[in-house]
Amino acid sequence: MPIEKEKLLSVEPERIHEKERFTLDGMDISGHWNRMFEQRVIWNYDEPDVMGKITALEGGESLGWCYQCGKCVGVCPVDIVGDPSIPDSYSVSVVDLGRRERIAEVKVPGRTRWTIYDAALEMFFVNIASPARIVAIDARDPIKISTEYAVPAAGPHGLDLDPAKGRLLCACDAGALFAIDAASLDFSDRTSDEIRDLLWTQTVAGYDEMVDRVAARPGRMVVTHGEPHAGNVLATAAGLRLLDWESTLLAPPERDLWVLAASAPWILDEYPGEVDRDALDLYRLWYDLSEIGGYLALFRAPHADTADAAESWTNLEFFLRPAQRWPARFSWG
Repeated sequence: MPIEKEKLLSVEPERIHEKERFTLDGMDISGHWNRMFEQRVIWNYDEPDVMGKITALEGGESLGWCYQCGKCVGVCPVDIVGDPSIPDSYSVSVVDLGRRERIAEVKVPGRTRWTIYDAALEMFFVNIASPARIVAIDARDPIKISTEYAVPAAGPHGLDLDPAKGRLLCACDAGALFAIDAASLDFSDRTSDEIRDLLWTQTVAGYDEMVDRVAARPGRMVVTHGEPHAGNVLATAAGLRLLDWESTLLAPPERDLWVLAASAPWILDEYPGEVDRDALDLYRLWYDLSEIGGYLALFRAPHADTADAAESWTNLEFFLRPAQRWPARFSWG
């Protein structure tokens, strides 16, 4: 039989734990910032038709265990995603609600526990139980992990956002509570020369290394378009036609594949040939460096304080976050 409406809409007060006054490392996290809920399992849910269809799907069973916490997120704390006996089986599904379809399956290093969204950074943060991590997924490029935070305690569990102070509040099974700066980089203690040197040695020099690795396989060169996006596709009576071939080059197929995979990651699985992950990274990094160069040229030249200039500055800030966009390559040391 269905659960009573009041149970569906609320958590029993005795299951809510919250300290009226609480300070962590000199930071005030009183009230709802330290709120925790005891585990609750709803087992007698009388599913409506839509719920029944979803829970009948492979991988959708856990939706029937819904805790009814009222904070629906992409990664639910009652859902154990992945199989511990299968390596690399944990993932985060990214769903486009407008299109009502899954657009990406992002591999993560362990079981997911909770997720939140930071609108200011346009970033999703996901708790990983083990290894103790918080991973970040950029909403503007949601096909991969942008960066990771190591949590210095076992079992990251509860996760909340303090938007006023730009920090994540992470509660762990080990009984510890941590406040973590949500921004990926802090330039406050770096000189401009240090920032320049780090960007050069870990990004530009890294690009040159990737070029050498990809160039060592000349037998993979094919005719590539360079910009195979929807804006260059024309529907004709004879079928679809790809336009604007002015950037045509003989290059690895990943020169086109990385563009297509940005909006349709499944295409990498459907591609009939080998996909070189180094080459995909090479062209993604080439795009980042090209955008940075273009925006720097704009701001080094005389320019007006216009809406276009403001948007260009925001875009430049986005690409100048290598620790988020390239966590495997970039470290501030």
